[in-house]
Order: sequence, then structure tokens, then C-alpha cells
Amino acid sequence: MRTQNRRGTDTERRREAPRTTPWTTPGRPPDDPRMRGAEDMMAHPDTLRELLARYEALRIHIRRRPEDPERRREIDDVSYTLCVSTATCDIREALAAARRHIGAAEPT
Repeated sequence: MRTQNRRGTDTERRREAPRTTPWTTPGRPPDDPRMRGAEDMMAHPDTLRELLARYEALRIHIRRRPEDPERRREIDDVSYTLCVSTATCDIREALAAARRHIGAAEPT
């Protein structure tokens, strides 16, 4: 038995396209109107500095000991946090965005 609700039946809900946000849609250009305000949601520059430092330290460690599963999990966590903190979905984009944001926050 199907139940009706304000969005339609359960079957209709399953057919709906997943909702996307600017930070979950790969390949979205930065000038996309849905990206407006993403910079306002970015983490504090001090937090980004700490994340960047941790990411770089883990990269160095993993180059020396690539078989270390604990550090691999850690770098995955830091990468994810950087992506979320910069409203990006790729670590390279996250690193670039974090560096830009930190640079913009530096006193002139």
C-alpha cells in the first residue's frame, strides 16, 4: 500500500533526482550562481592553517611509510575536512581555496 504525503507517493519520491549542493557536485564551475556565498561559509583562516599543516605533515609521513594504514585514514579525514571547510569536492581545489582564503586574510 502506498502512502500519500505532500511530496507524493513513496514510489514517486524514489524517482526524484538527488538534491545537490555546490560542494557535492563535481565539476561545477566557480562562477556558478549556486556557489555564491560559499566563501562566506569557509572556515576561519587559523583553522585552515592547522588543516594545511596537518595535511602536509601526513603527506610527508606517507611518502616515507606508504604502508601505514593509520596515517592513510588520518589523511583521508583531513582531506575530507579541508573539502568541507572550503566548500569544494576535490583535495587539490580545497588546498588552493584554503591557501587563497588564508592569503586574503593576511594583513596588507
